[in-house]
Amino acid sequence: MNFLFVIGCWLSLFVVDTVIAAPSVREADIMSCALCTLVTETVPVNAEPAAFFQVMFSRCARMGLMAPACEQLIDDHAKRIFLLVRSGVEPKNVCTKLRMCR
Repeated sequence: MNFLFVIGCWLSLFVVDTVIAAPSVREADIMSCALCTLVTETVPVNAEPAAFFQVMFSRCARMGLMAPACEQLIDDHAKRIFLLVRSGVEPKNVCTKLRMCR
């Protein structure tokens, strides 16, 4: 239990110092890759744009301190994510195509 508390504290400090204070989510870093993966892993492939974006934003709403960085990622990349998925790129490969994951 103490281990989880320490990890939670570290993650909170990391989020405040690195993600929230940053003007936008940086490409090719661990946090943007993790956020992108969490947001895109459950997007509906054949959904209308409104439903597609709703799924992404609902994932962000459940991220607590990570929500602002998650919403920034969606604001910056939602259209590209949608177009990649619609063009046939599997959701699990979208973040690599966007150069957020390696």
